[in-house]
Amino acid sequence: VLVVPGDAVAVGQVLVRLDARDTTAKLDQAQAARAAAEAVALRASKDAARTEQLFAEKAATPQQLDQARAGLDAARAAVAGAARAVDEARVFSGETQSRAPFAGVVSERRVDPGALAAPGVPLLVVLDPQHLRVEATVAEDVARDVVVGRSASVEIDGEPAPLPVTVDEIVPAADPRTRTVIVKAALPAGARVRPGTFARLVLA
Repeated sequence: VLVVPGDAVAVGQVLVRLDARDTTAKLDQAQAARAAAEAVALRASKDAARTEQLFAEKAATPQQLDQARAGLDAARAAVAGAARAVDEARVFSGETQSRAPFAGVVSERRVDPGALAAPGVPLLVVLDPQHLRVEATVAEDVARDVVVGRSASVEIDGEPAPLPVTVDEIVPAADPRTRTVIVKAALPAGARVRPGTFARLVLA
């Protein structure tokens, strides 16, 4: 695990490396199988060429020619299958590194070296402080007049003035218990706000 909470990371930066011995071994096996298939295909190609020449000289039967051509087709198909196996093994081998999907800051580290990684289980949490959104619960009767694109403002403790925002998403379903609707708006870039900060969405 190459980062800790608070580290700034660049897009594509390696954050976690998984043990690659198993995937590396499978890639080596797939490459060896492809090399063997290519050798068989090369021999089949030469055999087919010789049989073609013998058939032209009437020294080979049509059955022998058909067998030689069938053997070449089968060898070429085996090469194609082996190549696909190599590509698949290479993809798995490339997935042994977890990279940052965007530039941001590590907010959580959920694994330590030696831990077992499993599909669907987060290893790290990375946030982008330049692209935050405010989510507000708005009463149903007020939400009826709110539309995407409407201007609003956000009040945040510590900010000297309200921040101008534009509503960019309205959850279509209301909460039947609280009779509220969630309204979302992107905060302007450069706002000095931490994720999770309490904010008030002001709809004039």
